[in-house]
Amino acid sequence: MNAPFIMDSISGIASGWLAVITGATGIGALVTAVLAFVFGRTFGRVGDVLVTITTLLTAGLAMLLYPEFRAFDAQLASIAFGLALVGASTAAFGSLLAATGATTWFLAQLYVSCGFSLVGFWLLIMNASARSLNSFPNRAINIGILAGAVMVLGVAAIPGALARSASEHSAPWISRYIGRAGYLGWLVLYPLWCIWLGISRI
Repeated sequence: MNAPFIMDSISGIASGWLAVITGATGIGALVTAVLAFVFGRTFGRVGDVLVTITTLLTAGLAMLLYPEFRAFDAQLASIAFGLALVGASTAAFGSLLAATGATTWFLAQLYVSCGFSLVGFWLLIMNASARSLNSFPNRAINIGILAGAVMVLGVAAIPGALARSASEHSAPWISRYIGRAGYLGWLVLYPLWCIWLGISRI
């Protein structure tokens, strides 16, 4: 067994475990979001911290997966990687604002939606490339494309974020409804994709 093969195998297993951990953390954020809705803001702050961790893990996952797609299309892979890093940073910024109470929960969630919309573009590009390379299981590719398509709806939150809308009443309708629809993508579908992909690699 040659050294490159060993390194590829190790990298694949590492990305698999990181994907599972990212998905599990994302599910934790979903659970705490439900608990916050039922029991109050204390669980919401825990959820905000979990979202921050999920974004950091996402950046790490994008970094581990990047070499696999760079050889296929270096320019496209670099663009996707850049989108993932900027998106994860923006979402982390929003969730930290929410966790610390530095701004309103609504405005913080607009930032999170904007950030995860860029991660959604990364998902779409990467899974489309994976289909050509046959490097992900078909089910993971389908889930990833669906998750990415829903997550990119978060770009509609940009007008509200730029206007620094502190509440639903002050936000443009497109940010209130379409922009926040991206929540379904990153709270439900994205963790599912991470876990499905991760299990296939471990």
